[in-house]
Amino acid sequence: MNTQNIQLFSVSSPNKAESLTQLSMQFGWLSRMGFTQGSLVKAVPDSDGMNFILCNDNIASYRKLLHETEQLGGKLLIVGQIIKGKETYSTINLTFGQKIKTGFWAYGNPLIAAYEHGIIKVKKLPIAKYHTITSVYDNRLNKSFTTLRLQSNWLTDFGFISGALATATAGQESITIKLWDGGTEKYNEAVKYARKNGSKLFQVGAMSHRFKTPIICITGAFIEKAGFNMGEIFSIEATHGILQLQKLALVGLGF
Repeated sequence: MNTQNIQLFSVSSPNKAESLTQLSMQFGWLSRMGFTQGSLVKAVPDSDGMNFILCNDNIASYRKLLHETEQLGGKLLIVGQIIKGKETYSTINLTFGQKIKTGFWAYGNPLIAAYEHGIIKVKKLPIAKYHTITSVYDNRLNKSFTTLRLQSNWLTDFGFISGALATATAGQESITIKLWDGGTEKYNEAVKYARKNGSKLFQVGAMSHRFKTPIICITGAFIEKAGFNMGEIFSIEATHGILQLQKLALVGLGF
């Protein structure tokens, strides 16, 4: 399985009452992997997740395939389609008959999918906050840069408000973001700390003047120095004034 092809998402609900949970995928890569509208897909449970296998070729008997799938505790699905704006996406939806707060596929549980042509492996992740390393494109330099971007109101719960001073320190496939709150004295202390530890000193930003949603955005060589690359997933352990970012080890997930 190609671990370069990964997708972060979570267990959702197909209705407003949230009486059921579902595994819903609506991603641009589905059609590129062969999961086009009308395709037949076998969804079968794994020890710690679910596998989705494309079954369009060499189907001698639909009834036999259905029986074999159900014997494994799975379901046969048909790939759907959804239009978002001007884009069209393939969709795969698997609904579970469990109450939303119970069972293996509980609402909100974080999930990760590894995919290649004809197969998708979905695994459940430990309960935590997860994000993906992205990139930004600099038109002036005609180049993309690896970017760590956190943008959410939950940051304020841990003291990271717009304008706050912070440092980011690179570890082994980890980054520690530390808040420095306390005026000029703390600023001088933060500068000394950053010089001593090779840390990056920065201010927490805001989405806009109107919307004060805090943003932490770090770009370039510092991210790569910490061992993070574009598309990789990391977890966040948050306490007041400290964010501990750790790259997710895909080997332990069985991909």
